[in-house]
Amino acid sequence: MEYAAALVGKIPYYDFETKKPIFIEKEKVQQVVSELVKEGKFAEAKELVEASKRDYLRELERSLAPKLLSVRISFPLWVKLYALALKYENSPSAVLRRLLINATENLVEDLNKSGVVDPRAYRLIRKSLNNLKELQERKTFDEDEVGRKYMLIYEHEEPIGISDLKHIHYFLKHLVKAYARQENIPEELVDLLFEKNVVSDFETPEAFFYTYIGVFKDDNGIFLRIGPEVNTLDFRYVVFEYPIKAIQEFPAELVLKFHRMILFDAFVNCPSVIEKIRKKLEVGEALTLEDYKSIFCGKFEKEIETLFREGIKPFIYPEEGKEFVHARFLPYCFEDYPLPLFKMDFSERELRMNGIILKKKASKNELNENFERLKNIVKDAYYEAVRLSEEKVMEAKAKVECGEIDENVLEVLSVAKGIDVFLEYLLYRQEGGKDLLSAFSKPSEVFTTTFPKPLVRILELLSGKTIKEILEGLILEEQL
Repeated sequence: MEYAAALVGKIPYYDFETKKPIFIEKEKVQQVVSELVKEGKFAEAKELVEASKRDYLRELERSLAPKLLSVRISFPLWVKLYALALKYENSPSAVLRRLLINATENLVEDLNKSGVVDPRAYRLIRKSLNNLKELQERKTFDEDEVGRKYMLIYEHEEPIGISDLKHIHYFLKHLVKAYARQENIPEELVDLLFEKNVVSDFETPEAFFYTYIGVFKDDNGIFLRIGPEVNTLDFRYVVFEYPIKAIQEFPAELVLKFHRMILFDAFVNCPSVIEKIRKKLEVGEALTLEDYKSIFCGKFEKEIETLFREGIKPFIYPEEGKEFVHARFLPYCFEDYPLPLFKMDFSERELRMNGIILKKKASKNELNENFERLKNIVKDAYYEAVRLSEEKVMEAKAKVECGEIDENVLEVLSVAKGIDVFLEYLLYRQEGGKDLLSAFSKPSEVFTTTFPKPLVRILELLSGKTIKEILEGLILEEQL
């Protein structure tokens, strides 16, 4: 009420009987005081007299410094807030502040046009809003290997069990071969990369499965992406042995083409290194640490040095005290080739994406149906990529039951099981025993921005809504 009093240039008084705020013009204060005295409301009259002596505009000016404001945004609008942050290439905090600035501007302009707001208060608030527009924040989006900007909204990582590793490894090799064929890259080169999978005692997650959900931005707009990054390859082999074998057994142009396809850094930005390495190998000269670093064109230098000096020991993260090679250090990426991008459509309580409707409060049956839709979408994408079908799998199983076991049957069943295990990690094995959809569609998320407390209270008072309700309405109105 005190902030609003400064805005309209009047004296605030709260009527406890009607439970309504009243704003009294200064020249009418004495009249209202006299009426309260006649009604025997001496304490109320005294409070009003004291209020009339205060300079609410000056008090407002002193309190207009931006303060931290935390707001809990409900699902699905917290997802849309991330999408808006990516649209404007800023942070969720900056988007929230921009929405509040716009709402406050609209309010004070309407009040000014109607003659309600005091001119001095109008100028004061306009100045405060202009200062808020000048605030800069650190951008919170990243950029992937193909130049798309993105913000992750969910991620989970866990070690791959030793019983699952070979099937996932075999499926991934098959998946890469499917895409290599499209580029006329021989399968033998893919086999060379996949020659060694992780050898580990599995006390540390050297073989791990990293699942993420992110909001991505490209030339076609904003979309949701579900994907994995999976390590089943022996990291030491990939860094030190594979690149050498590749340039010895295959033409340089073919090796570079393959590396570009799988986003593998070896030689891609420094092809001249190939000839340097070949000449050393021809004369039997040993390769040095600096040679191995040069193969990756200046990337992963710390990790390469650690592996070179420590043997098969995994990289150590000093800040966490854990020993493992994190996904962002993998010098290759190919696992999410066929997965679709989900266009998003928001309402107050629903997020629609490719036929999947995620609700703010969904029934158990709806949750199960959504998960089955997602599972089928992902499974169909992988089956299509590796030219597999349910009919082929059923035929292979039938042959096994009849004792007709040959190489083709084992190939079909190995790839099919690899996909099933892969889907288990991607969709089911999330933190807390949740499936992927329920893990990322949590009921709400808290965001923090900076905004003057008086302006927040004025918005709440004059709209009759909480700041959470105001912001969720503004987020919903924004176009992606």
